[in-house]
Amino acid sequence: MSFLKRLHNIGEAEVNAWIEKKQDPLKMFEQGIRDLKADFDKNLKTIAQLKASRIKTTNDTEFLHKKITALDDDAIQSFEKTRNGQLSLEIAEDLARTALIEKEKAELKLKALEADMEMYSEKIKILESSLEETKIKIESYENELLALKTKYQQKKTTKQQTKKIPTVKDSSATIEMLERMKSKIEQEEILSEEYNNLDRMDAAHSAEIEERLNELKTKLKK
Repeated sequence: MSFLKRLHNIGEAEVNAWIEKKQDPLKMFEQGIRDLKADFDKNLKTIAQLKASRIKTTNDTEFLHKKITALDDDAIQSFEKTRNGQLSLEIAEDLARTALIEKEKAELKLKALEADMEMYSEKIKILESSLEETKIKIESYENELLALKTKYQQKKTTKQQTKKIPTVKDSSATIEMLERMKSKIEQEEILSEEYNNLDRMDAAHSAEIEERLNELKTKLKK
């Protein structure tokens, strides 16, 4: 094995080991579902807090409505008391003025609280809609997780079984070489046979020549 090939095999082994150490995708999917559930719980608590704040604001606005009505009554009664001599006009005006100033402050505060109530209601509406979507997604992902676990386990089992199967060695190159050698040997055998035939032909031809030579000698003797 060449140096470059050995280096390639080492690098490939290290990469495979690094990949195997990485987090299981199935576990990452499960972690994603847990994160969604955590977000769901946080948003649920946020909605509960917003609703509690809205209830408190509702109570405060009701209190302010009553207070504004009472301050109105105080201002009116201050002037009514001047009729029976209970209060002088000057004192009645001071009391009525104070009541109207407090009323104005209460109305400003009421306006701010009503804006807060509207804001709470809008946030609650948005979060509840988002919460419902998240709930549906969680249920959908949990159902998908069951299917993914089954598929993942099947693939994992198949992968493990594949690793256990012995590697089949490709012998085509060896077979091709053997066939070439077989053909070469057969050709050499044919060539050798041809040489033998030539030798036999030469021997036969020499015998024939000798026979003719002897015949000629016999004729000459006569």
